[in-house]
Amino acid sequence: MDAEDRQATDLGQPAMGTRPGMAAVPKPIAAGPETAAPGRFYRDVTWKGTICAGGMGHGTPAMTGVGHGTARPIQDGRWIVLDCEQDQFLADGTHILTWQLHWVSGWVPKHGEYRAVTADSYGHPDMYRGHIDGTAWSSSPSPRPGPGSALPGTPRLRGSSTGGTRCHWVTGNGSSSRNTR
Repeated sequence: MDAEDRQATDLGQPAMGTRPGMAAVPKPIAAGPETAAPGRFYRDVTWKGTICAGGMGHGTPAMTGVGHGTARPIQDGRWIVLDCEQDQFLADGTHILTWQLHWVSGWVPKHGEYRAVTADSYGHPDMYRGHIDGTAWSSSPSPRPGPGSALPGTPRLRGSSTGGTRCHWVTGNGSSSRNTR
């Protein structure tokens, strides 16, 4: 019996575990194999990649990107958080911008699929649906109802992992990156 239960008993109330209605209170989901499976795609990484001409919208130049990401599990392993930052440069080395992304991903038992939410330094929040097929992770933007349902620039991502230290990501517009550690 913990201190709270002892105090309740001392006051003539039932202990916490025996109070009426306790069984009706929904409990958090337990972390399981589905919640652990994406871990091989979310790890601390650095990368170098290319952004194709037009990859950030009509008329945008080709650029290189150099970035890093830090991954960590939260809520007892139910979700994975990935925080990324990427510097983008023109071919002549001119720094154009620093992009940042916050990504939270995990298994959603109610829907039987992986889902993710993101927010980036452009003020773009997005929701993704994903799945694992062998050594590949794919995620696509969730459909949005109403006008503007297909926001330009929302990437479709496909990643692959050999289970080692390498991971290769490709967006729907052909831009790609390979981790360097």
